[in-house]
Amino acid sequence: MKREDLLKKVKSELKQSYGREDYLQHASMALAELDNALNIMLENLRNWYAMYFPSLKINDRELFLEIAINYDRDDKSTLDRLGKKARRIVEDAEDFTGSNANKSDLEMLRKFAKQAYNMQLLRNEMEKYRENTVKEIAKNLTYLVGAPLATALIVEAKGLRRLANMPASSIQVLGAEKALFMHLTKHTKPPKHGIIFLHPAMRGIKKSKRGKIARLIAAKIAIAAKADVYTKKFIAPKLKEELDKKLLEVRNK
Repeated sequence: MKREDLLKKVKSELKQSYGREDYLQHASMALAELDNALNIMLENLRNWYAMYFPSLKINDRELFLEIAINYDRDDKSTLDRLGKKARRIVEDAEDFTGSNANKSDLEMLRKFAKQAYNMQLLRNEMEKYRENTVKEIAKNLTYLVGAPLATALIVEAKGLRRLANMPASSIQVLGAEKALFMHLTKHTKPPKHGIIFLHPAMRGIKKSKRGKIARLIAAKIAIAAKADVYTKKFIAPKLKEELDKKLLEVRNK
C-alpha cells in the first residue's frame, strides 16, 4: 500500500473513531465540572452577599443571582429591575441589618454575581444539550430511566453498544467496581447496585428491597439498550409500564 493511501485510510479511521457518544461523554464531564465550580462560586457569593443583605433567605439559584445583580437596598427604584417573584422575596424580607457597602464593593460583588449567572445559563444550556443528545442516541433508555441516568450509564459503560452487550447483572453493579473488587478480594458484602441508585425508584426504599429493585431496573435497562442498538424500535413505553408494575408489587410486599 502506498504511503498516500495509508494516510488516507488512517485519516478515515480516525474520523470514524469518534461519534456522538464521545461528545455526550465530554459534555457530561464538563457539566459535572461546571456544577462543582458553580457550587463553590455560589457558596462564596452567598457569604459575601450576606454581609450586605443578611435577611435574604432564598435557595433558588437563579432568583438569588437576579437579586444580587440588580437590587440595591439604598435605591428602591432598583426593585423595578426584578421580576415579580424576586421582587416579592425582597419586599417580604425582614428589616435590613447588613453592613454598609460603598460603590466599589457593590460593583465587584455584582461582577462576580454576573459571572456566576452566565455560568448558570451555560449550565442550563449544556444540560438541555445533554438531554437532547442522549435522546437521539438512546431513545428507549432515556424514556425508561431519564436523561441523567441514561447518560451516566452510557458513559460508565464506555458506549451504548457495550452497555447493550452487558448482562443485566453487570449493569446492576455498573459504577460499583471498587465495592465489587473488595467483595472478590476481601470477601466483603457484594454491592447491590451501582449508579442505578440514581433511579427515582431507589429513593426511600428499605435496604432489604434495594437489591431486588436494582435487578428489576437493570433487566429493563438491558432490553432498552439492546433495542436502541440493534432493532431501533421504540419499545420504552411498554418496558416502563412493566417496570412500574413490578416495582409497585415489590414496594407493597
